[in-house]
Amino acid sequence: MRIIETRLSDSVDTEIEGAGGSREDGRTRRDIAPGRARVLVVDDSEIFQRVAASVISETQGLRLVGVAASGEEAIRVLPGLKPDLVLLDLHMPGLGGLETAPVIRRESPGTVIVLVSADPASVAVDLPSIGAQAFLSKVELSPERLDELWRTRVTRA
Repeated sequence: MRIIETRLSDSVDTEIEGAGGSREDGRTRRDIAPGRARVLVVDDSEIFQRVAASVISETQGLRLVGVAASGEEAIRVLPGLKPDLVLLDLHMPGLGGLETAPVIRRESPGTVIVLVSADPASVAVDLPSIGAQAFLSKVELSPERLDELWRTRVTRA
């Protein structure tokens, strides 16, 4: 289990990945920061995990609740983390984004799934057929782009 630290206001809140976000006082992270979308990053690259965590921490209205290194791990932690948004790598060993997205869609129908890849040719994936809402090239990942993707999805819902 990895410990994830995310900034909430001026304090740092620590959560154990997969533990559901409960604190000693019984409040959940969702109770502490209402209105902030919970984000799960699923990518086998530790470098991209760190980059994504940094970008998410700089994006208003989003907060990182977990990092998974595979599709299998994402499926396992999904119920406890209850993410609103999943950044899901298309190409990973084992279950990649193409196989994982339909499972996330079935298990958590309200979760927004954004496929990410370093391969620009991946844009050709038929997103609706696998349950994903958007594709994002890893080189385009920025607070502005994440904010745009999230706001566009929220206004359509």
